[in-house]
Amino acid sequence: MFAGSVALVLLALAGAALFLSSLLGGSDTSTAAPLTVPSTSAATSTSVSATRSKCEETSSPTVTTGDGAGDTKSVAGVVLAFQHAYYVARDTKKIEPLLAQDTTIADLEALQAGIDSVERATTHCLRIVSDGDGAASVELTETAPDDAQTVIKQRVTTTRESGEVRIVSIEETS
Repeated sequence: MFAGSVALVLLALAGAALFLSSLLGGSDTSTAAPLTVPSTSAATSTSVSATRSKCEETSSPTVTTGDGAGDTKSVAGVVLAFQHAYYVARDTKKIEPLLAQDTTIADLEALQAGIDSVERATTHCLRIVSDGDGAASVELTETAPDDAQTVIKQRVTTTRESGEVRIVSIEETS
């Protein structure tokens, strides 16, 4: 019984060593294009999670988390709506009504190309910290179908038009 246990442990270690050596060494013959992040944001870190986690929805006066449909009633609501249109609806026609008249997001064709470059079934989760002056710091966690995660940090500036909150700009932050 002891010898069988030792053999099983050695077999598992050999498999793990083979797996790690294939990841760390050898030639890379992959020609797949890297994931393109929209030009309005910057990827700050990438890791692989063992399991896909549910995006928890919470709300306080200054911090909102989640991946819901959002609205145009608040800064957090319009950020949620923008990202929902990006990752779920995958359509700039849903984004356009969320933009202010003087928005810096003018090239909707480029934005659609960014949406199209994100693999279908990629999910997102947001942490939005409103500053009270119509702006928010946003941490967007994008999870690809293979569970690879990319964290994108943004600064979103908004304005109020016709009683609705609309996006003026989305800028990358560090």
